[in-house]
Amino acid sequence: MKWVTVAWLGACAAVLTGCGSDDERVVLTDAGRLCLLAEEPVGSPALNAPQDYQADERLYAVVEVGGGSCEENRVFTCSTSLAGSTLTVTSEYAYDRSDEMCDAMATMRTTTCTTDPLPAADYTVVYGPEDYPLTIPSTRPEACFP
Repeated sequence: MKWVTVAWLGACAAVLTGCGSDDERVVLTDAGRLCLLAEEPVGSPALNAPQDYQADERLYAVVEVGGGSCEENRVFTCSTSLAGSTLTVTSEYAYDRSDEMCDAMATMRTTTCTTDPLPAADYTVVYGPEDYPLTIPSTRPEACFP
């Protein structure tokens, strides 16, 4: 009988979200993938396209997070700040996890925020615990950081 219970819970976790749990608010801070675009994104931007960053232009930070179908009341925000040569991007993705039976099919959720125009310089981009070098002007092979 223990095996059946474990198997059901395993299947529940693998296929469904929220099995037998109460609704809860989930907040993810600085989660997901960070991409910096040189041009304002329109529609579904090509995040794997080369980016040509120019001095004294804004950058558009796009953050992607995978989400499921049991997410309700979603709020996804981001912001940027510059302190010296450190460009910090922060994001928050919050939602109510429903206790309804639903599939775990992931859908990409995105949010976008902009920087002020950035002068030519070497920068450190900080997102959560990670930091990445960025030189302006420069060309990167794609917008997203690992």
